[in-house]
Amino acid sequence: MLTTSRGSARTVGRRLTHVLGRSCAAALAVLTLVAAGCAAPMQQVASVAAPPVPPAPSAVARTGTRPRIGVAFGGGSARGLAHVGVIRWFEEHRIPIDLAAGTSMGALVGGIFATGLNAEELDQLLGTMDWDALFGNSTFAFKNIRRKADARAYPSYIEFGLKRGIVAPPSLNSGEQVERFLARITAAYSDVERLDDLPTPFRTVAVDLVTASQFIFDKGPLATAMRASMSLPLIFPAVDRDGYVLVDGGLLNNIPADVVRAMGADRVVAINVGELENPESLDLSMLQAANNSVTAMMRASTRIGLSQADIQINVPLKDYGSLDWRRSADLVREGYKAAEAMRDQLLPLAV
Repeated sequence: MLTTSRGSARTVGRRLTHVLGRSCAAALAVLTLVAAGCAAPMQQVASVAAPPVPPAPSAVARTGTRPRIGVAFGGGSARGLAHVGVIRWFEEHRIPIDLAAGTSMGALVGGIFATGLNAEELDQLLGTMDWDALFGNSTFAFKNIRRKADARAYPSYIEFGLKRGIVAPPSLNSGEQVERFLARITAAYSDVERLDDLPTPFRTVAVDLVTASQFIFDKGPLATAMRASMSLPLIFPAVDRDGYVLVDGGLLNNIPADVVRAMGADRVVAINVGELENPESLDLSMLQAANNSVTAMMRASTRIGLSQADIQINVPLKDYGSLDWRRSADLVREGYKAAEAMRDQLLPLAV
């Protein structure tokens, strides 16, 4: 993984207690990237050799004669829990999911589904998660050994290295807790090299910061593929993979319907759990302007993804926030109702 050294000099300064407003998380992600670019002259950055163009997704070998159904699970933070409700409706109405792809939270839900869990098992697993611990800033227990030593010696809250200039921490969360969670739920398929060999062939989408393009995972480990697609800047560190520096795929391909099609799906169902409507008003203050910019890019990406699908399931989640993890039961119900509203288009896919 590409990391920024904090230097061998002792960490200095007091740790300032700074409560980040969760509603500005996306905005701060943009500002973090901008700040990193501005700080480049002040620090010595490790050189990164330009990797080759990210590989195109491969098609999955066909078996049987009926049309193959593919599902694209869109990103949307906590609202992605609504995917479980759609999966439940599919199971109850005997609609198979032969191929799947996901971005961000869609990569998490879709990846767990691809290992063979049904909707009930998914609901139980995700409904009991400690999301605050998973996506909040890293606690002492989930820091690496060096950071634990620093925390004991210098009980501050924000660290800045000195050896290579003023360098902020790479993220609020070390990512170790979510990596342990992903390793645990994918343990049965930890040795799978090709994601086509999962019970449901699967792909995840991330964004490569080196080539400024999407990176499609068709090889394992599955946990790494899911983790990279969920690497929201500021929240989690980027994932380094064969020279690529990978972050959350939502900005470039929030609903990977084209990826599912390239896998060989004859009918593609896209599930949208994000926002599509234009806002009635905009807050143009500094942080909110950055937040609005990110939201606009994701909205555009979502519209493109939906246009590439045969059937669109838009889950109405206007009253839910991106951090409403505690409302998982309600979100699952919303997904189920959204699929039911599309029953006339979906039932012809039943077997």
